[in-house]
Amino acid sequence: MATKKQHSAPTDRARQSYLNVLANFKRKDTSFNAFCEQNNIHRGNATKALLGTWSSKKAKALRSQIIQASKAKPN
Repeated sequence: MATKKQHSAPTDRARQSYLNVLANFKRKDTSFNAFCEQNNIHRGNATKALLGTWSSKKAKALRSQIIQASKAKPN
């Protein structure tokens, strides 16, 4: 029988950062979901990366990419 991999629960700081990212995309008149679709990123993976429940090198790079995109000025 295979065991399920346990993930850590998101911290309050991670939750707040996630909400900030969502708000930043909204202010740019777009959405987190639209960003994920445009960049072929699975939304669940992006959410886990932002919340810190997935924390590998790839997740950290993805988190950084999303945060930067949410802060960038619209074209």
